[in-house]
Amino acid sequence: MDREELQRVIIKKAWEDREFRKKLKKNPGETIQEYFGMDIRADITVLEETKNRIYFTIPVNPSSLTDAELDAIAGGFDMTGLQGEGS
Repeated sequence: MDREELQRVIIKKAWEDREFRKKLKKNPGETIQEYFGMDIRADITVLEETKNRIYFTIPVNPSSLTDAELDAIAGGFDMTGLQGEGS
């Protein structure tokens, strides 16, 4: 599962399941591990948009990465530290 697919699955689940959304906002890494069996070893921040507040994410600049780091983010998803089904 790549990052975009994981994000779509998480958003859908958060829209449908209030308890999941609450857990995800409080402890994203643990919640992703619990529900999806994926161990993402990174600092994860979950922000919930409202009608009057939106967020933009600025990804890491590829020109600031080493060749090894660029290899690790093939397909736009940093697989470094990600373990679980499909990884």
